[in-house]
Amino acid sequence: MAAEAAADEPEVVWQPSNGHIERLEVRGVRAGAARPLSGGRTHSARSVGRARPVRAQVNNFKSYRGQQQIGPFKTFTAVVGPNGSGKSNLMDAISFVLGVRTTQLRGSLKELLYQNSEGTSEDDRPQRGYVRLVYCTDEGDKVTFGRHIQPSGADGASFQSVYRINDRTVTWEAYSQKLGSFGILVKVRNFLVFQVRHRGCLLRRGATGCPLA
Repeated sequence: MAAEAAADEPEVVWQPSNGHIERLEVRGVRAGAARPLSGGRTHSARSVGRARPVRAQVNNFKSYRGQQQIGPFKTFTAVVGPNGSGKSNLMDAISFVLGVRTTQLRGSLKELLYQNSEGTSEDDRPQRGYVRLVYCTDEGDKVTFGRHIQPSGADGASFQSVYRINDRTVTWEAYSQKLGSFGILVKVRNFLVFQVRHRGCLLRRGATGCPLA
């Protein structure tokens, strides 16, 4: 049993504004005494674990036909290639499985599925697909996040997202909460830096001091 008189521990407070982290504040508080700031979100350091992605599994997503495995990812992994080689599709796949809205991924759920307009088989026009991202914690545990695209009606004209953790279907709230336990804040989008925004910051940095992080 843990002692009641716990030592002070840091509280990490994010204050998002307009989709970006405006301030990251770390301050000492007594355990259990954390209070959220008005308009922001509060996480105690104890609730945020350390983990990193080790591999991705992509199935019928955008240019990826059938099941493809990408990885293993190292501590630092660079994806390079000429224009049109699929770098953006990998970025979209990771964004998708980490909960980014489809409206921000250049397409509806149906449009995110692999399509071969010249093919005639069912494999050329799949009705289902998914992206899985495997995380490994500092303790050696593996957690697999999966976001699946599947038909939501019998006519096959509409689609829905289904969220799974370790192959178990969960609600979006539970999915988002688990991501948050690894410090991944979907609304703030603190886990990816997109090329367009990065380039815009570089162009404006001299005049406005736009942060790159």
